[in-house]
Amino acid sequence: NLQREVLFTTMGWLQSAALQCFAMHMWASGRIPFYMDFWGLFLYKKFHSLHHKSYNPGPFSGLAMHPVEHFFY
Repeated sequence: NLQREVLFTTMGWLQSAALQCFAMHMWASGRIPFYMDFWGLFLYKKFHSLHHKSYNPGPFSGLAMHPVEHFFY
């Protein structure tokens, strides 16, 4: 059913946007530390840095992630 898919897709990105706005508000007001302080350099080096090794951007490079990071995505 197309209407159901559109509804749940829209609700999904609205939920993600609301969470992002909330997190940025908390960071801007000093209630949570900056991104790298929060995740730590270790997690960045081991998992997230793979995403930044896509030097030639393509249609799938935005979702090129380590499997552990993809699990939480």
